Amino acid sequence: MFEIIYILILAVVIDLVFGEPKNRFHPVAWLGKVIEMLFENDFILKNKNKLFKKIYGAAFTLILMIACSFIIFEFLNLILGYPQIIFILVSAVILKFTFSIRGMGEHANAVLKELQSRDIGGARASVSMLVSRDAEKLNEKQIVSATIESISENMVDGVMSPVFYFTVAYLLVNSIPAAVSVAVGFRIISTLDSMIGYRDERFADLGWFSARLDDAFNYIPARLSPVFFLNLDSIKIAARDHRKTQSPNSGFPMAAAAGYLRVSLEKPGFYRIGDEKEKLKPEHIKTALGIMDRSIMIFILFNTSLILLSI
Repeated sequence: MFEIIYILILAVVIDLVFGEPKNRFHPVAWLGKVIEMLFENDFILKNKNKLFKKIYGAAFTLILMIACSFIIFEFLNLILGYPQIIFILVSAVILKFTFSIRGMGEHANAVLKELQSRDIGGARASVSMLVSRDAEKLNEKQIVSATIESISENMVDGVMSPVFYFTVAYLLVNSIPAAVSVAVGFRIISTLDSMIGYRDERFADLGWFSARLDDAFNYIPARLSPVFFLNLDSIKIAARDHRKTQSPNSGFPMAAAAGYLRVSLEKPGFYRIGDEKEKLKPEHIKTALGIMDRSIMIFILFNTSLILLSI
């Protein structure tokens, strides 16, 4: 009866204890290789037909999402007859790969460590692993801002959204295989968006569908996220500043983080979020990670409570 709860909690524990495996053992890294083969080959990138690229991008986005979700669904249904502990463990491991809590902390702490040692070049290199903007000319304050923006955005895209769809799927169909496979489907979309969902010349047409799909799937979790900061300034700044970003979703958690930290977050030439009641310092990265961890745990507890009420 409580298998769904055990799976969610165990998946979180696995992530916090073990983090991310090396790429050669990581299913998302394997997916990345498949995406590279499908979308980053010369035949596709050099094709000048915009309509063809849009149809190709949409078709293979749907194929990857549906195929991977279906394989996981069928596999978990197949092992339903195995001892319960095996089913729970396998399901939890698969679910763990749909989100990353510890991994974000490790990347952000790498930036903080470089800043604390006054290695601005190292900090720029580390932050470039988190954001798509050009980090070569970022100063310390801009590096801190970019890191906190990434932390807050990852809170939604990297954790809350897959857990949200895992919960919603279970509440709707009362099926663990369906819940895990829906979370996997979301991770497919998110990975596609992170790799080809850019508005540059190479991927504007190829990635348009995955980018819009990612926006659609993150729509509700992003708007829920400020509530889980449990801070009135977070909610106030999110309501005021969320429209300032190009993304329809990222402004909510970013503005909520700015409100909580009482700082201003800025991407030069694009947006400025929050009120600068405090000067942005490297130490704010550590605080932002603490906020992220707490908000995520509250969100997971909330989802667990919803599932328990349905049992």
